[in-house]
Amino acid sequence: MKNILKKILQNDFLSNTFVGIFIRGISFVVPYLLINPYLIRTLGEGQFGLISFSVGFVSLFFPFVEYGFMLTAPRDLALHQNNQATIGEIISNVLGVKILLGSICVFILLGLIFFEKKLASNAILHCFSLTLLLVQILIPSWLYQGLGSLRKFAIYTLLVNILFLLLIFSLIRSSSDYLYVNLIQGLVGISIYLIALLQIMLPLWQYLRFSWKKIILELKKGFFIFLTNLLHFLFIASNIVVLGFFVEGKDLDNYSYAEKIYMIFRIISGVIYQMAYPKAFTLKQTSYELANTFLKKLFMGIFVSFGLVSSVLFWQSESIIYIFTGKFNSDAAELLRILAFSSLVYALSVPISQKILVFYSSKVFSVILLAVVIFNISSNLYAIPLYGAKGTATTLLLTEIFFLTLSASYIFIAKKIYK
Repeated sequence: MKNILKKILQNDFLSNTFVGIFIRGISFVVPYLLINPYLIRTLGEGQFGLISFSVGFVSLFFPFVEYGFMLTAPRDLALHQNNQATIGEIISNVLGVKILLGSICVFILLGLIFFEKKLASNAILHCFSLTLLLVQILIPSWLYQGLGSLRKFAIYTLLVNILFLLLIFSLIRSSSDYLYVNLIQGLVGISIYLIALLQIMLPLWQYLRFSWKKIILELKKGFFIFLTNLLHFLFIASNIVVLGFFVEGKDLDNYSYAEKIYMIFRIISGVIYQMAYPKAFTLKQTSYELANTFLKKLFMGIFVSFGLVSSVLFWQSESIIYIFTGKFNSDAAELLRILAFSSLVYALSVPISQKILVFYSSKVFSVILLAVVIFNISSNLYAIPLYGAKGTATTLLLTEIFFLTLSASYIFIAKKIYK
């Protein structure tokens, strides 16, 4: 066991991946296993689904704020770790873009909240949820990853979630308190992540330079990665949002339960995606074969591990829903069975999508994702009126399969063309 841990710590990719999974795990798995079950029992029917809908609605704008910096900024910072002036410049430009885009998003969201009838009926909840968008502006995971300090950032993430957990258990006592759940999460994140950001920025204050020219350059440089992330995010986050405009109450709750369990494992895939990109990109600079071998090994590891996870989700769906909600719920369990193998299909697409991004073209990948988003939204609009939450769950599974098939087909064709 000690030898295994030693090998992991000595391997930068594995070490960073495990730290990344720990950070995401704290941010999602722990709240899902502790906070969400408590909220389900405390808030009563309908309120939990409404909170999830509000988070999903606001999170549609997260990719605009992140703008691909989760991939590009760590790469740029890693290349200039020993140059404080350049680091200060990168920090200034990235934060400048995030603040600019975040301000535009808040303005648009406020307009939608107060002028769209369904949203206006819960305007206070949605306005409180806007604090989660501010968290996305301030969260400095890209900065700590680029400077090789992910372990330090993990401590801040742990603090955020412990404080969030304690405040929820202390302040959320009845169904009427549902309004404050997202507000509490947002204020906690803003407070802690601002401290984390300042810890890096204050020693570099003399190197911080805000330049509109550099901001425009950052926007141009990261556009296609931003577009890729936006489209990728849309076909996940849009599911519960579209469903929320057609159903409410118990049906929305049941889908929320199943999707949140599924998302735990999808998030792990997202961490692998984030960590694999710079690794594969760096290996390709040395050798095509090294990068290709790395992605092949990643594919096989994902196939085995996520195959086991998906099997457990499918066969033990009723038990998992019971653990999560505290009650037997055959409707939610059925939805989880539909979503079970979606986590495997998406995870398998990670090394394939990395191959397209590293070896071929980010523009082509954006086109693939655009087709996937169109397929997802149009399928949802057809299936939800007929089948409700089952229609959304089935659409999500089919969308993941469609994404994997398109990506693999492109690689197969590209190999023939670029031989």
